[in-house]
Amino acid sequence: MNIKLINEADILKYSKIYKLKMVNLPLKDQSNAYLLKNENKFDCFVVKDGKVKEACGLEGTPSQVWNYAADVALNLENRVADGVSFIGEIYKAFLKYSNVK
Repeated sequence: MNIKLINEADILKYSKIYKLKMVNLPLKDQSNAYLLKNENKFDCFVVKDGKVKEACGLEGTPSQVWNYAADVALNLENRVADGVSFIGEIYKAFLKYSNVK
């Protein structure tokens, strides 16, 4: 990452700078996970009380990025807040970004 991300607003700026598609998932511990991806980059940020508490990411080939994103998503699935459909949220993001011209 070329910029230091400290809070939630920084993540939104970062997604625009790198043209990353974003999914926001509420987690059981009252934090939010932001999953950001484009063809060659994937990042995950866990934010609690407006501050970034966890971060991970990878830049590489499309297949490397998809594999890494799948691993991160599988690890997050158990942390998603009760009543939130992990797959449903991912699906809504696919629909949202497929409609962008």
